[in-house]
Amino acid sequence: MSSGSSVPMNNKRTTPNSGKLSEYLRWLAVQFQRAATYLNERATPTKTASQFVDLAPTDEADPSGVYAAALQTAMENPDVSNIALTGPYGSGKSSIIRTFLKRHPRSTLHISLAAFLPDAGERVPGERSDESTEDAKQPSRQEIERSILQQLLYGADADRLPLSRFKRIKSPGI
Repeated sequence: MSSGSSVPMNNKRTTPNSGKLSEYLRWLAVQFQRAATYLNERATPTKTASQFVDLAPTDEADPSGVYAAALQTAMENPDVSNIALTGPYGSGKSSIIRTFLKRHPRSTLHISLAAFLPDAGERVPGERSDESTEDAKQPSRQEIERSILQQLLYGADADRLPLSRFKRIKSPGI
């Protein structure tokens, strides 16, 4: 071999711009990866928040535990024998109870007086409201007590209350 010509050992040609080209190709690959990610996200339908919210009870209504602490305090007090939650429809009464019972399982009996509450929408616009009409819509104390007793008795097994006058509908033995 002559001393005037030399061939690189790795057979790679190196040019002054080869470092810049490599850097540009890496940058271009990153840009393609970003574009592919963006297109994939656009192609996947996202779950949009509905404009409607159901009012069904949930068992995750008390994340801070404020209501649970109040119920627990009332249950530990020997002078408290009944606990009532009141509020308008959809305010979360049943959800508070479900959440509490999920965290503190125990035997309970749910009694609802919802059937006795007059609806605000029952009144006909333009209709005169006099006290006698309002009194007629209000349940008597006896009706409320009867409803509570029925719910207590229907919540118990019929065989345990043989002298009850409240009869249950029984399915025919097939």
